Amino acid sequence: KTLCLGGVAEIKEKTRRNTFTVMRHGEAMHMVEDVLSSHPETAEKHPLTEKGKEGVRLSVEHMIAENIIPTVIYHSPLRRTRETAELVRDILKEKTGKDVSLVADTRIKEQDFGDIDGHSRKELAVFRQTKTDTLYKKVGGGESLEDLRIRAGEFLYDIDGKHADESILIVTHEGVAYGMEHIALGNSNETQLSRWKNPDGYLHAGTYMPL
Repeated sequence: KTLCLGGVAEIKEKTRRNTFTVMRHGEAMHMVEDVLSSHPETAEKHPLTEKGKEGVRLSVEHMIAENIIPTVIYHSPLRRTRETAELVRDILKEKTGKDVSLVADTRIKEQDFGDIDGHSRKELAVFRQTKTDTLYKKVGGGESLEDLRIRAGEFLYDIDGKHADESILIVTHEGVAYGMEHIALGNSNETQLSRWKNPDGYLHAGTYMPL
């Protein structure tokens, strides 16, 4: 079965029009160590840092101030995203009294870095010599960014069909967040790559954006 992914107009036409917000996990130890961390056994070594926890807390306070109160939180099952989602839930409970359910979903886990998982991030450059490589080459025998974009889109379509008129928070990883943005806005690959490589365009650790 092939899923044809369109832009925001098609999504709105075919869905129940839930509200989506995507949050990148807070700073975690793999960022401090500058290593790749996509497999569960590697990710368990990389909890949130104290700086990461504080960043998440500030983001949740901003969300509340903007009246972005999720009714459900989907999160990647990796440790840093799980801890971020649990922290968001706990702060929402503390500040608003609302109990928000958490749902782990493997479709929004980190890009699979294959046999270079746990290695220095500098090794990624070996696999990203050209724009085509960046999008389509499978990193270390794992996943390409195109693979990531496709599963992120499938996830969005699926959960939007399971909910109606809800505020859905997705706690995930940078690459998945940009894949979702790519789908929601109908961006070209060129536009998305430019945004990815623009430091001002990054979704920083612990921050969020609407989809």
